[in-house]
Amino acid sequence: MNYLVGGIIFSLAIYGTNTQSVKDLITNKEQITTGIANEVERLYRFRCNTQSDCNKSCSDSACAIDFTNQPTCSKVFGGYESFCGVGNQGQFLNYNVSTLTFSPGLSSKDPIVRESVCAFRKLNDVFVSNKANFNHSTWQYFGDANGVFRYYPGYARGFLNGLCRPFEHRIRPWYIAAATGPKDVVIIIDRSGSMLQNVSSTQSRLDVVKTAVYSLLDTFSFTDFVSVVSFSTNSTIAGGNQTLLRADVTNIKYLKDEVNKIVAGGETNFELGLQTAFDLLSRSSNQSTSDNFQSSGCQKVILFLTDGDRTVGVEPIAFTETQQKILENVRNCNGGGSSCHSSLFTFSIGTNITSVGNAELKNLACANKGVWTKINQGEDPFISMSSYFKFLALGNKNNDVIWTTPYQDDFGLGLVSTAAQAVYDDQSPFPEILIGVAASDILVSDLSKSSDYNVVFNELINQSNHCRNLTTSSCQLQLLRSSISNFSVCTTGPDSTDVNICSNTDNVVLRACSNEFPLSAVCTDTNRTVDLKSRTCCNVSSTTTVSSDHQSTASTVSIVGAVVGGAVAITLVALAVWYFFLRKKSEKVNSGPPSTYTPVNVDDATTISK
Repeated sequence: MNYLVGGIIFSLAIYGTNTQSVKDLITNKEQITTGIANEVERLYRFRCNTQSDCNKSCSDSACAIDFTNQPTCSKVFGGYESFCGVGNQGQFLNYNVSTLTFSPGLSSKDPIVRESVCAFRKLNDVFVSNKANFNHSTWQYFGDANGVFRYYPGYARGFLNGLCRPFEHRIRPWYIAAATGPKDVVIIIDRSGSMLQNVSSTQSRLDVVKTAVYSLLDTFSFTDFVSVVSFSTNSTIAGGNQTLLRADVTNIKYLKDEVNKIVAGGETNFELGLQTAFDLLSRSSNQSTSDNFQSSGCQKVILFLTDGDRTVGVEPIAFTETQQKILENVRNCNGGGSSCHSSLFTFSIGTNITSVGNAELKNLACANKGVWTKINQGEDPFISMSSYFKFLALGNKNNDVIWTTPYQDDFGLGLVSTAAQAVYDDQSPFPEILIGVAASDILVSDLSKSSDYNVVFNELINQSNHCRNLTTSSCQLQLLRSSISNFSVCTTGPDSTDVNICSNTDNVVLRACSNEFPLSAVCTDTNRTVDLKSRTCCNVSSTTTVSSDHQSTASTVSIVGAVVGGAVAITLVALAVWYFFLRKKSEKVNSGPPSTYTPVNVDDATTISK
């Protein structure tokens, strides 16, 4: 019996050490992210004085990165066999520098791009230091609010139509989660008969909207709660769930499957769609408990999309005072007297809506702290619908590191979660303006080495679940609306201040430096004629410089894990023998409280490019 007790104690000691090592890993990732964020804030403060220093060297575009400077054929990020072909066990990475991508519509010659490139070029030093000091073997990156994305290690990117393939980091889950914080979101989509109208030879308008909703669902993280409502003559909740769902991997896949089942037909009743959404938000807030969360308890957002005028029902202008009070849900907000805002964003798609219908949708948004957007034929509804986050990000400062729902890394790293932190300009007039988001990844396989896998993820949720205080003024709302379109500026409603009288203190975008930054800030696309495979794919066995630190570590941990697993198994067998045969006694085993987070199903995780 003494041997058995000793074995149990030994197993528990190993178990505790393993759990602690995972906690240490999480702490290290958060320290890495915070270190990047702190350096971003410092560099931004002195950015206007970096002009002369920026002349000394350029930063690499992902389409121009040159691997002649000590290339590394690395197995850390896995083989990219789907692209490189079987036998290419690694990818070329540059551990000396970071690389850049730009949002669609931006050029390396644009003033805001050159300013960002010069301002944050010294992040390379932080990235390299993190790799050395923390043995950090996953991606580190920073995406700014203007559309410049810098990531490490350096990695090549291909061309599209003769230009470097664009990348929009500002619609990625890690960026939106860090910039907006936890939120409740209901997406309302029109499924009336007019949505059957073809917009191409293969797609109806409903098909296009469904695709946009799929992409929109991928932007949420597990601190968010979400649902989808569709309406025509009547309204239904996707899947029939009467409360919001936590935006974890399983629920997002479920919602996508339910959206796919939506069939168009019937009239257009705005009122029913909105009332169903309101009831959903209200019911979720009222039924949410600490043991069974149905709501984030934070900001409430309704995204309402239609392609036609209201044909039945009454005109829904504003929620009643009682409804608004419930929606704002002051009691559920963290931070004492702060209040949660509720906002309604409306979207007109296509050419079927009349000026009267557009005015009704605009009035509806203006009455509820939102914005109306016209989506023209051929434009991607996803880009327009995802722009709501800009409104939540303004004056939403929070220094917490947040964690994202696990997703499949597009570059072969595997299933990852991202630790992200928003960075604000604390020198700007109140409220602070978002500079961008700093982030680093962690492998889910590393987290799952802990026997407390569910506990670990629940802890990540708890660490990320802090409501943000929105402090947007009427002028700032109007300025944000004008950035969408002059037609989106409200002329009625509580936030209809004349844009022309808004002062500089109501600025909603980052201020540009007065001085000009060098055109040579971004290196020339010297590799334009070199195909992407030649710059990306490599065979570790035939390359002299090889990096596999992470996999070596993983192998070591796997061996230790196997030994520990064996020890635990032997101990449990011994315990079972003693329990059932020596004690000859039967007792009911308490399995403990149910987990509040379902382990990630790798097959369900969406592939997302960073």
